[in-house]
Amino acid sequence: MASLQQQYTKRLHKEFVALQKNKPSGITLSLVADNLHMWQAVIPGPQDSLYAGGTFTAQLVIPEEYPLKPPAINFDTATIPYHLNVHQKFGQVCLGFLTEDNWSPAATSMEQIVNALFSLLARPEPQNSMDHELLNQYTHYLTNYEQKARESAKRTPR
Repeated sequence: MASLQQQYTKRLHKEFVALQKNKPSGITLSLVADNLHMWQAVIPGPQDSLYAGGTFTAQLVIPEEYPLKPPAINFDTATIPYHLNVHQKFGQVCLGFLTEDNWSPAATSMEQIVNALFSLLARPEPQNSMDHELLNQYTHYLTNYEQKARESAKRTPR
């Protein structure tokens, strides 16, 4: 069993090093307390999105069983974007492919997850809404939703 765990750790380390060099979409990644299973992502708001100009910080908690189990992602409470796929109090992110039912270890890497997190800011997933009220805003009061999203980007550190 230790050998399998070593393989998981080796894969995760390799992915982290590659992302350090690559910095997809301008995202900066670092380890939290030198823990390979806890990453911090500093995500610039995508240009031409409601979040342009903002900077959002998220924690990626990667289980020991990765790649067999998906990571959990939470935005820091100080930089939670007003977004229908993000819990407004706790910052939890809902991406459809990160659920236990939809997770595919063979087809998913940390680079894809980081890129999907960036893309989510530009393209919300209404089918994976975290909050019915925000989904209602997005669906029926889009102008109001967009204004609040832009305001959430302005509140982030520059």
